[in-house]
Amino acid sequence: MPPYQQSLLLLCPSLVGAGVERRICLLIKQLNRDWPRLTLGLLREQGDFLAQVDTSQRLQIAPRRFHKLICLPFKQCRELYDCLLAIGQISTMLKTTQPAVVITFTLETTLPMLIAKRLAANQAIIWIISEDSNTAVAAGSASQFYLIGRVLQNCLGYVYRQADYITSVSSTVKHSLEQIYRIPAERCNVIHNPVDLDLIQKFADATRPLSFDYIIAVGRLVKVKQFDLLIKAFAHVYKSLPVQLVILGEGPEQAYLQQLSAQLKLEKVIHFPGFVNNPWVYMKHAKMLVLTSHTEGFGNVIAEAMAVGCPVIATQCGGPGDIVRQNINGLIIESEHHAIALAIKRLLDNPAFSKRLSKQAAIDVKQFNPRRIAARFTSMLLHLLESESKVQSGTEHFGTRAESTQRQTTRD
Repeated sequence: MPPYQQSLLLLCPSLVGAGVERRICLLIKQLNRDWPRLTLGLLREQGDFLAQVDTSQRLQIAPRRFHKLICLPFKQCRELYDCLLAIGQISTMLKTTQPAVVITFTLETTLPMLIAKRLAANQAIIWIISEDSNTAVAAGSASQFYLIGRVLQNCLGYVYRQADYITSVSSTVKHSLEQIYRIPAERCNVIHNPVDLDLIQKFADATRPLSFDYIIAVGRLVKVKQFDLLIKAFAHVYKSLPVQLVILGEGPEQAYLQQLSAQLKLEKVIHFPGFVNNPWVYMKHAKMLVLTSHTEGFGNVIAEAMAVGCPVIATQCGGPGDIVRQNINGLIIESEHHAIALAIKRLLDNPAFSKRLSKQAAIDVKQFNPRRIAARFTSMLLHLLESESKVQSGTEHFGTRAESTQRQTTRD
């Protein structure tokens, strides 16, 4: 069967969320042009992005009653219970779609896929893991006990090594996979997140949302985003410069961050509008966007800000290192509030420099155009399928297949 006629199955827990889910929808929209037998398998048919994927391409199989009864003793541990149910769901999807390639997104589908693939041993399936966040690093810091963190890393490393190929969203994530999970370099590559430049520009052209000058930050209000660092840095900036701070997003850290703002007597100039459907218009009119994360797989908000001409500052947290070129299209700084404050003041005090960064950023961000990213996915898929055909005919071994794919996708 010609490669383009092969069946592809993309697995994701649901379309609830924004980061991975938006990426999947953008990829499907572009891949549809070349892969007519593409299916999105969902464990739960939920999420605001459902409307972006045609119902004929979505597949959701509810857990069978029999499976629920078997898994009932584990219901108190919700994650384990859902994982066990997902094994049955994914196994049924594999039988229904008979895919040549399965791509799993997030651990919630990756972990059960390990068992589901073994249960479908009679099917020739190429399994690709799409690594959208730095789970290798996160696993090590998931527990305050070093030994538990190491055990978790080793367990996940075993799972990842069972996949045929892994595509990661940044060079930092790829490096972590190689170093921590011991994934051979020839079995993984880097394909960045797509950025819907046309959509972002369209929404960014809406009416200016705020009348005052402001710095913006966007993201879920959780510890890893380190918004407290930004607030402390802003306290230094506000002493000498009349600018305000807007933090878009929701999350468990909101009460703490608002309390910190009040302690610093900045509650009137630090704003928490919550989640907004159109963050891009806020970015377009901001003096700059500042990302202060401890770790980032890619850093979508950095690329999105660049797309609307908003200058960017990011801490040294992984993914943004693939996006930001120091002093050329943005600034990369240490994860320390004095360094953050100095970088903010540098841009505020030098509008010409700030404008030069944003002008170059608008050019550089075009590399994340969805069509280009989808073309890299297609290149990877074609080479894996073609190499698999050679493996089955006995003319090529897996190592050669992976090495060939790595070389090709790197060139593309």
